[in-house]
Amino acid sequence: MNETARSYTELHDKLSRVSGYTFVWITDGQGWHTAKNKLEEAYHSISHVYNLFTLPTLIAQLQREV
Repeated sequence: MNETARSYTELHDKLSRVSGYTFVWITDGQGWHTAKNKLEEAYHSISHVYNLFTLPTLIAQLQREV
């Protein structure tokens, strides 16, 4: 889990420099209960982190943008 969070944070940083693209990370699962600190760090670094509970927020935002 720690490696996933680190890798996705790096990927977000690289893609944020590309015009017209937004990195969105949708994650969920029991494994995050043991890696809360790394997920929290990634959450503060990555603009759009969602799980299955918060996914409707992303969908609503995308519908407003269309």
